[in-house]
Amino acid sequence: MRKGRSPSLLNFCVKWCGAVLAFAGVAGVSAQVSPSPHAAISIQPVPEWVAPAETAAPSSVAGEAGQTVDYLIVDSQVNVIDEAYYYRRSLRVSQAAGLQEAGEISFDFDPAYQTLDLHYLRVIRDGVASDRLRLADFEVIRQERDRERALYDGRLTAILQLSDLRVGDTIDYAATLRGRNPVYAGHYADSFGVGWAVPVAYFRHRLITSETRPLHFKTIGDSPFTATQLTVGGQVTWEWSGHGLAAITTDGEAPFWYPNFPYVEVSEFAEWNDVARWALPLYDDQSAPFEADARRAAKAPADDAVDRMARELSDQYSTPEDRVLAALDFVQEEVRYLGIELGAGSHRPRAPAATLASRFGDCKDKALLLCALLRRMGIECAPALVDTSNGPRLLDHQPSPNAFDHVITWVRLPDGRDYWLDGTATDQDGNLAQHSSSDLGYALLVLPGEFFPRKMKVPPAALPRIVENWVYQSPALDAPAGLQITTTYYGQSAPGMRAWLNARTAEEIQRDYLNYVARQHPDVTATAPVTWTNDPINNIVATVESYENAHFWAADETDGGVRAELYPLSIGNLVTKPASPVRRTPLRLSHPVDTSVVLTVELPEAWPVTPFDREVTTPHFSFHSLGRIDQRTLHLEYRYRSLAAFVETEDVAAHTAELARINDRLGYELTHTDPADSAVATAEGFRLNQATFWTAVIVSAAGLFFLRQLWSPPSPFAGLASPPPLPAQATPPLGGWLVLPAISLVIGPFIPLATLVTQGATYFDGAIWDALGRNSPHGLATQQLLVFEVAGHTALVWIRLITVRLFFTKRQNAPRWVIAGILFPLVFTALDVLIAEQWAGIALDAEDTADLGRGIVGAVVWIPYFLISKRVKSTFIR
Repeated sequence: MRKGRSPSLLNFCVKWCGAVLAFAGVAGVSAQVSPSPHAAISIQPVPEWVAPAETAAPSSVAGEAGQTVDYLIVDSQVNVIDEAYYYRRSLRVSQAAGLQEAGEISFDFDPAYQTLDLHYLRVIRDGVASDRLRLADFEVIRQERDRERALYDGRLTAILQLSDLRVGDTIDYAATLRGRNPVYAGHYADSFGVGWAVPVAYFRHRLITSETRPLHFKTIGDSPFTATQLTVGGQVTWEWSGHGLAAITTDGEAPFWYPNFPYVEVSEFAEWNDVARWALPLYDDQSAPFEADARRAAKAPADDAVDRMARELSDQYSTPEDRVLAALDFVQEEVRYLGIELGAGSHRPRAPAATLASRFGDCKDKALLLCALLRRMGIECAPALVDTSNGPRLLDHQPSPNAFDHVITWVRLPDGRDYWLDGTATDQDGNLAQHSSSDLGYALLVLPGEFFPRKMKVPPAALPRIVENWVYQSPALDAPAGLQITTTYYGQSAPGMRAWLNARTAEEIQRDYLNYVARQHPDVTATAPVTWTNDPINNIVATVESYENAHFWAADETDGGVRAELYPLSIGNLVTKPASPVRRTPLRLSHPVDTSVVLTVELPEAWPVTPFDREVTTPHFSFHSLGRIDQRTLHLEYRYRSLAAFVETEDVAAHTAELARINDRLGYELTHTDPADSAVATAEGFRLNQATFWTAVIVSAAGLFFLRQLWSPPSPFAGLASPPPLPAQATPPLGGWLVLPAISLVIGPFIPLATLVTQGATYFDGAIWDALGRNSPHGLATQQLLVFEVAGHTALVWIRLITVRLFFTKRQNAPRWVIAGILFPLVFTALDVLIAEQWAGIALDAEDTADLGRGIVGAVVWIPYFLISKRVKSTFIR
């Protein structure tokens, strides 16, 4: 299906863009010279309804340095009533490099329903005009620019090469195209640009219609123009015009729907329902469900091949889902993609029987054939008009047939499940949900009673996901390392990879994979051919690569040791900074994306590794990284998931900062200062870290001293000394809400104690302490952070022990110690996170966030209770 909207960027290379011709048709299937090259071309005077353009002085051009051609006049006038399109262009060659661009005059037209009237072509030199218009000088050719995409539009191009063209010459020409594609059924719909990448001295677009044929407009992007309207004798004229239009610069990487160059959409279709009614007769295949069971057996022979195929599928498959899958597979794999778009064939699909007989068709042909098969099997379905670029913002556009450039199929099973299926897709496997089309935004169903586009929904099973597993085997620091990579593709990732693998030889696959891995490991060599497996039931494709890296461990000249670098290359490609981070337009993101990279290294010896578990979530993506050591096996996991398709302009700076933050921590480096030390380290086993050990001892001694005072009445610390005993009736039992903090206090000391035990290797192993100081860029800060954490966890153990003693003996100071026990871990965690991020370069992770959240909630609930509760005041009075 060809899209009929004119492009937003006017082609100023004096080439007439065929999209402006409103769905031009096709005359054949191969590039060739027209059998009657000049039959549709003639020299005619300018039509009477055309209004002369204002003269544009060269000085009025909003020119810029580097412009090779100055565009003086860009004048377009459309007579909706007469179905005529008038164009005038006037341009001046300002530099020698512009001679090539300006020297070729060309016009595209469709001989199936259009004629081309040439009015004049003159070259003005030193104020003197010379007539260059001679019909015999034009060559008429058929280029078929979309032939590589298997699309043939049949348009002809009339080309004239100007002779004796010089710098400073002005080329001035005008022509009119007559005729409109009959697929519109007499309706008018088009669009025209109002901003370009080049400056224009004078621009005008003029539309002539009648009061009985009202037009509807919608400006897409920021237009510098306001339309004027003039009505005289039942004729309505609309005009957009201006002088000195500056060139528009673009940022690049904008969403496909974003109008880098503004344009105006014009249509006689007021509502989407009007477009649906226009499309209904085009997609009427006149099919109906055939009889079932006994009645079907008595039916006369099928009328056509479509009926016969529908019956065969219905007989072969018993469930509606299996029948849909079988019909879809046939349309995708057995009907090759080929668009022969003659005249109205730009939008009118061929009859299903014709598509079936020829075994080829474009998107609309395939969609109608699929619907014909499904309807004959009693399955509800409809062709769905979509736009592959503007679909997410379809409702922002003017209703028009031009709003769509693709056709898919909507299917509803008897159990109510809806699916969007693309007959042009290939290599799809799995169930019906996994055959779902990509999310194209909104779709307009060609269905009676359909009034408005529907929002597409893609089943979770169809969403793309890729998981890479890189396994390194490093038997020794001075030996090559093996590498095996297993990549698994799920959902919509699988068909593309399946097609890519099927289209290449084993040698090509091996070469491409090897070159990709060599970007990270230049000395890698393949040890076995790349193999791949396909699971058609679950729609899973998996590839396996085998390599040897001769220099996995590289010499480190800084300290004489060796080092190995690990990097999740696929994730790195997803979090690169935009080429234009300072921009005026939104930033396009790859979406949907879900990629995981798991790096596993089988090390030659035990290795000191600080575990980490970090997560970064923004409105646009989620990134999770995890690292841990299991004896001699290092595990690194990275996962990136996109959450949005674009970033708003005002959020690009923050988004770029988050990407930089991830990139700084994405890679991982293993270093070894002296390979000869490994045997000594292994023989030594665990070596006590004196710094953290004595920190824990000193804090514990202080805690024990305070706790001892609670059992010693003659204590110098009056606030902690036990007062004289009170009568039993004066101290009510612990009850009510106090039961909850009592339970918490009993288990409280064990929580920080468990942290010290489980993290014992990190906190108290001297080898890890030395490795952090030697290998980490924040070594000293990380060591200081360990001391701070050991002191904090140890202090918390004793604070909670003291609180337990005071609480259960109902001391007056117990509420204060309870509050201190609530505030201390909250402040400790906040300081720990601050030190880790600002000095040690360790990002805030999900566990830290959860700890802070729980601490804040506990403080908000229990501190007020222990301050104002009457039960607290009457209980803790000793």
